[in-house]
Amino acid sequence: MLYKAKSFPNINYNRQVSDKRLDVASSSLILFTDVAYKISISLSILLLLFTISSGIYTCIVFFGQNRPVAGWTTTMLLLSGGFFGVFLLLAIVIKYLSVLVELVFKRKEYLIESIEKITK
Repeated sequence: MLYKAKSFPNINYNRQVSDKRLDVASSSLILFTDVAYKISISLSILLLLFTISSGIYTCIVFFGQNRPVAGWTTTMLLLSGGFFGVFLLLAIVIKYLSVLVELVFKRKEYLIESIEKITK
């Protein structure tokens, strides 16, 4: 006996439905997880390591005898440092926004200060 799948001729998936589902999925992923924060922190750390290595390489080339193309080392140092700063700022902004989203979605309607037992 072979399995035969049911066919659903009335269900029609078009491009608009697929785009809407992708939009909802990406919004849910960003709102309810910290994936964006982890990605931005990872990129910041990677670019910080690249900036440090570029700085070390720039010092070695500057004080060494080999001369690469003029301006390459300083341009790479400036670019990696700039991208590190951008991703660090993005990580801070994303963390701040995630805290705000968490406060909005997990907000309590009231705050209990203390509970007193009333006895007669």
